[in-house]
Amino acid sequence: MRWLFLANGQPCILVDHYLARSVPPSAFNQTTEHDALAAIAPFTVIDGASLSTRTSAINATADVAVLLEVSEGDALLWSTALVYSGNGSVPLASRSWMVPQLLNSHQVMALAPIHFQGNSAHSPEDEPK
Repeated sequence: MRWLFLANGQPCILVDHYLARSVPPSAFNQTTEHDALAAIAPFTVIDGASLSTRTSAINATADVAVLLEVSEGDALLWSTALVYSGNGSVPLASRSWMVPQLLNSHQVMALAPIHFQGNSAHSPEDEPK
């Protein structure tokens, strides 16, 4: 499932979502709109669920450049995200490309003791499979 977000009519974020077989594409509807977590909630064990993201820089490939209306080779922000269900399954994996000149991000989140454990804290990706 591919989403293209616009800022004042200009493409700014391209997202590819990969759904687990247990999540039907119809979960994304007018009620959930572009809220991926709301869409997958009925197919996710919420207790113990987590989100793992990574962001880096990447050069635009020809196909991504066309969609984001940038030049091939332009620097983009690139991100991956994995939603882990409380039972360990992954109902949603995503990757996204962002035009850095068009982004202004502001996040507010509740903090828990785990947020203060430093960089040595383990993420779900660090756990043995």
